[in-house]
Amino acid sequence: MIGNSKELFWYFNSVISNKDCDKIIKHGLSKRNTRATVGKDNDSKRDLKIRNSNIVFLNDKWIYDILNPHVNSANDNAKWNFKLTRSEKVQFTVYKKQQFYHWHQDCWGHANEYNLNRKLSVIVQLTDPKKYVGGELEFARYEPSLKGNKSVIGTKDMAKRGTIIVFPSYTFHRVKPVTKGTRYSLVNWVQGPKFL
Repeated sequence: MIGNSKELFWYFNSVISNKDCDKIIKHGLSKRNTRATVGKDNDSKRDLKIRNSNIVFLNDKWIYDILNPHVNSANDNAKWNFKLTRSEKVQFTVYKKQQFYHWHQDCWGHANEYNLNRKLSVIVQLTDPKKYVGGELEFARYEPSLKGNKSVIGTKDMAKRGTIIVFPSYTFHRVKPVTKGTRYSLVNWVQGPKFL
């Protein structure tokens, strides 16, 4: 377990086995993928200037069984102490050459139909970093477009296969363009009572 940058994120290095990473990739690739969108719920749209990737949504108990203990551990160890009530479907994401996701946050000010907000986001690195170039996951402490903001944070350890990264859903983050190979990841969002 590694806390970083005053708990901007928390990650568990290579905790998912190669066998399970392969199983998840095979399962994700067996489903029909779609081009990813940006936006909120029914207002989502495709915007290839912001996000260019392909996704599949999964809802398999065995995947949640792998993720949930790490989410709860990160929430406790990082002292975010969010009340968590439900997970959304898991997103299997494929980034091929020149695909990326520009700076964004995973939650917005409004609560959903259950009166819940996304509290924690989870990213799982499924691909050995030797099999692709680019595709770095980075975080920013403040709005990245602010002039002079130099708070971009990322570590090479986070790219290791089987690593689970957990962070508050309001944290700015991005996936830089893949320049060679393919990067596979899982993304999940865990909801709780709306922020005050």
